[in-house]
Amino acid sequence: MNPPASIFSAIRELTGQQIASCEPVSGGDIAATFRLQAGNGERWFLKTLSNPPAGFFSAEAGGLKRIAQTGCIATPEVIGFTDTFLLMEYLEPATPSSEYWITLARQLAAMHCVEQSGFGLELDNYCGLTPQINHTDKKLKNSGHAFFRECRLLFQANRALASGLL
Repeated sequence: MNPPASIFSAIRELTGQQIASCEPVSGGDIAATFRLQAGNGERWFLKTLSNPPAGFFSAEAGGLKRIAQTGCIATPEVIGFTDTFLLMEYLEPATPSSEYWITLARQLAAMHCVEQSGFGLELDNYCGLTPQINHTDKKLKNSGHAFFRECRLLFQANRALASGLL
């Protein structure tokens, strides 16, 4: 099943390109994903969700840009986004080498060693469809343990309790 025509119209407005082809691709479990080819031959990766939470794709685009800025790990370029989709550079799949997991572990470790002004982010985001808070008050910003306890563990425990799951 292809995305709605309104998404193709929005992509045309965003990029100035018509979509020549659209193929579903596998990947995640919460969104529909597609490989698009534009009329000029460019290929893009489209992620769409029919009823995403507010700010969902904006938060993901921001996160991808922050990851790319570290220069530690290959990250697709964000072409654009709306409330219903995220359009990115298409990265061609490849067969992992025997060193794949070791290389990835080193890249992730290097990314997490990039110094920041504190713990958290300036905006909240999502882990899948679940909201993830990123308070930046001074007490939490200066303590990784306090940040993780309050913004990750207790926040999720309180959500589970409020919904009757805990």
